[in-house]
Amino acid sequence: MENDQAKVSETWGSNDVACRIQGKTIVDPMSEVDYLYILEEDQKRVRKYEHDKSKGGKWILFFETRYLNSMWKKCCSIYRFGRLEGIKSLKVSTAKKNPRCSTIATGVIVFHCGPCDNKPLMLKYGMNIVHLLGYVNSEGSIPYKSDDQSAIGTRAMGVQINSLYKLPVARQRSHHFAPSARSSWRDSSPVSRDESYWRWTSKDGQDDFDSWRTKGNLDDLSQNIPSKRLDVSWLREPEESLGADNGTPKNCGHWVMFVPTEKLDETWKKAIELFRNGDLPDEIQYMLVSTHLHNYKSANGILQFIVETYEDINYLEDMGRNLARLMNYFYKRGTISFVRDRETICSVELAKLDLA
Repeated sequence: MENDQAKVSETWGSNDVACRIQGKTIVDPMSEVDYLYILEEDQKRVRKYEHDKSKGGKWILFFETRYLNSMWKKCCSIYRFGRLEGIKSLKVSTAKKNPRCSTIATGVIVFHCGPCDNKPLMLKYGMNIVHLLGYVNSEGSIPYKSDDQSAIGTRAMGVQINSLYKLPVARQRSHHFAPSARSSWRDSSPVSRDESYWRWTSKDGQDDFDSWRTKGNLDDLSQNIPSKRLDVSWLREPEESLGADNGTPKNCGHWVMFVPTEKLDETWKKAIELFRNGDLPDEIQYMLVSTHLHNYKSANGILQFIVETYEDINYLEDMGRNLARLMNYFYKRGTISFVRDRETICSVELAKLDLA
């Protein structure tokens, strides 16, 4: 008999939960009726991410049961490849009826990590999960619970406050590209913005993660600050620029700029103001910028200026030179490139430009 027929008893506070231990074969959770959960655990990762037992916790992701098996396979695979940073073990709900759950239409996959009192670290682990899975849900957030909270109960059991932190996520796949805050653009009058327009916190003095508190209103945050957006991978300007599939329109490419993450917010702000004032090249149809969710493991963020592809390479190069001057852009590689379908069409040498 394979070792995935064994069981383990997990303790949440005073509650013991029997789990089926998964072996090398990834088990379809909907085929399991004897145990409430299936556990995927690698002792090397348990030791690597060891923390005080009293500070255990987990990120909880909900899935429709029809997708639960495929998502469980994906989660187990990236866990085994070591891509789930900070995650000690995984657990998935099964077909067995669970009194802690309010519906059988959805199941859960649980990502164990801690220490629960290290909020920035837990949010970092959660962001990695969302990024790897491309996760979305109708609630617009995922909860992190301490093991002590799990012991108290769930909403289905009448417990109202049942999460320690919440991490914003897109509500649907098209929202992985989020509109900028303002849909009207390129007005005839110049646009000016005071500091309050760009301030992302709802209260002065909050640190980088305070606004993502469980009790906070996620919709109150500015839409235009790339470094503060954890729910989408890209922001766009203007809103009307993309169709439902959010793909780059046919016959279009983009100028790409790589910007140090610490300067990305101010650079994006500058691009928006130039675009709305009509100061960027008229050929630019819209712009994209990568967010903290996309950049959190990178030293650089990305700006893309989408334009229609032209056969005249000299015309494209002149456009790139003009764009680089307007943005006062410099990159250590010394070039700005125009890309279409992942192929570089042309590049402009920045060293030959007067960017002063």
